[in-house]
Amino acid sequence: MIVYDKKKVGRSIASRRAALGMTQAELAKECGLSQSAIQGYESAEFGPSLKNAVIIANALGVTATDLLRIPN
Repeated sequence: MIVYDKKKVGRSIASRRAALGMTQAELAKECGLSQSAIQGYESAEFGPSLKNAVIIANALGVTATDLLRIPN
């Protein structure tokens, strides 16, 4: 089981998405997820599954490890 901080992950998703000039809707479409899922991740209402974290990370051009901020 991987443990991560939902707030840090949400901030990471939001900041990377903003840096790329993407809206939540655009990221959601790119990932095949709902906009409400992206909004929930960014607000730390809930965290992404590992599968969704990998999908989001790929869409944002980072690794899942970086997105989840897992120390090596």
